[in-house]
Amino acid sequence: MYELKRDNVHRIVATEAEKTRLLSEGFKEVEQPIEEPDKDKDLRLEDLTIPQLKEHAEKQGVDLKGATKKEEIIALLEGGKQDAGQ
Repeated sequence: MYELKRDNVHRIVATEAEKTRLLSEGFKEVEQPIEEPDKDKDLRLEDLTIPQLKEHAEKQGVDLKGATKKEEIIALLEGGKQDAGQ
C-alpha cells in the first residue's frame, strides 16, 4: 500500500502503477508505510473448521492437549489469548 499527498488531498493506492500515475500528477509519497490490517485481529474462531482451528492453534503455539471437538479447541485458543495478554 502506498500513501500519497498533494496539498490537502491524500490518496492510498495498492499498486505500483497507481502510485506512478499519481506521482506524475504531482503527488508526493508519504514516507511512512501503510501497515496491512492484522488478519488475526478480526478472526472469528467460530467461523473456522476444525482443521483450520488446529492450524491456527499451531501457528499461535497453543497446545490442544488432545482436544477434538470444535468447542474444546476454541476454549483452548481463547484461553491462550488470555494467557498471552497477561
